Amino acid sequence: MKPIRIALLLSFVALLCPNFLQAGTDYKDGRYKQVDACSLTLLGKIMETPNPYERVDFEKYSGFDEGIAFQLRKAAGIAVAFRTDSRNIVVSWKMRQGSLGDNSSALLQRGMDLYIKHDGEWLFAGVGRPSVRDTVNVRSVIEDMDEGVKECLLYLPINCNLEEVFVGVDRESMIEPLANPFRHRIIVVGSSITHGYSAARAGLAYPARMSRLTGMDFINLGTSGNCRMQPELADMLRDVEADAFVFDAFSNPTAEEIDNWIDYFVRTIRESHPGVPMIFIQDLVKNEYQFSASRRKTSEIRRETASDNLERLMKEVDDLYFLDIKDIYGTDKEATADTTHPNDLGFDRLIDNVLPPILRILEKYGIK
Repeated sequence: MKPIRIALLLSFVALLCPNFLQAGTDYKDGRYKQVDACSLTLLGKIMETPNPYERVDFEKYSGFDEGIAFQLRKAAGIAVAFRTDSRNIVVSWKMRQGSLGDNSSALLQRGMDLYIKHDGEWLFAGVGRPSVRDTVNVRSVIEDMDEGVKECLLYLPINCNLEEVFVGVDRESMIEPLANPFRHRIIVVGSSITHGYSAARAGLAYPARMSRLTGMDFINLGTSGNCRMQPELADMLRDVEADAFVFDAFSNPTAEEIDNWIDYFVRTIRESHPGVPMIFIQDLVKNEYQFSASRRKTSEIRRETASDNLERLMKEVDDLYFLDIKDIYGTDKEATADTTHPNDLGFDRLIDNVLPPILRILEKYGIK
């Protein structure tokens, strides 16, 4: 974006929203007040971080290569939890400039979506639609709600480097942190599929959906394209508090990388988390393989390598599990957005297939 255009945009925002992005200020003609999301409850984080909307403290863990670090700086899986009696909710957020991916909507990658608890169930309530060109957004998420206190979850974008997030409510209303509504800590480590591509919006990524379905805290550590069981990832996970781990770890690595890294990865995490279940999901067969013999062969070799290694390790390492589920997306080839990443139908089928066995395993450990 040209400097002149940025200056004009910020001038306009300053006129519309005085003291924009400063906690406690009013905006939209003084009808609303805004609070810094950091003063509310941030869910979906495995550790405290200098930038609250990043998922790893890169001052402490500096050994990641550029690709995985780039993905871990994104806010995928982070949600803001709060209570309010406001009848209107407005969100403002500032993000670093970055390109949009071509396999998912701007709403998923840069937008917000809001869930409100009703009769014990989390219901989708509204979205904050993003600008596809500008780094500053001010958006109404929901208007003219019924009176009363609401419990809210605001999911942050999955493909965004966020600098600031503010929640705006009616000037005379109450807003306060909501205690984490989910129990346990189940860390889901994975590929772009875990990250959330190509769901319709951030709250439909499968770890978020499984949290709302079960009441358990499935924490999203998706690292789009970069989950290859690198030693530095294992070293970081060694320090993470967890009741269980779920790994979508075979979609990104080559067969050679699986052979080279899986022993260190599994044993490092096991040594630091004795008695904690580690559940691996087999590489997900993608539609792109159906018309390419060479790609099918590559996939078959990767899957065989994953299976051989897990079967060996399960004889040597306690509390290790492997879900090798056939036709996880069904057989009609309609469940992906781009032949690789699940659409919402694909995520439905993925959850239907993997959640029941995960819950059965967790129940063995009193996690329910």
